[in-house]
Amino acid sequence: VHEMRYDSQVSRFRKSPQEAAHYAASKYQEVHSEDTISPALEKVGLDKYANKSALDDMRNVGQDQRGDRAQKISDGVMRLGHTRLGKALYRFSQDTAEDLSRSRSLAESESESE
Repeated sequence: VHEMRYDSQVSRFRKSPQEAAHYAASKYQEVHSEDTISPALEKVGLDKYANKSALDDMRNVGQDQRGDRAQKISDGVMRLGHTRLGKALYRFSQDTAEDLSRSRSLAESESESE
């Protein structure tokens, strides 16, 4: 939810990354995980969790696993799709694409009927 709040503030409402981060942090709220309905905790706002939130835990794991480097590479690859070459490659690969499993199952059914 935190990431979606951030993304919507940047993409839909044209907020700066700093404004979006501040907004998402101010609305941050965790839940008490249960089997049926997980009730929200009373604390609202990332600052109320004093660096002991699930988000902080995930960020720490990401740092330990060098997630920053992987994210930069992923972002770069994703941006390639927005270039002229990337769009041309996408059209080429999708226009000629075929479902390989469908082709295989058709070939199998044809060989079974012979």
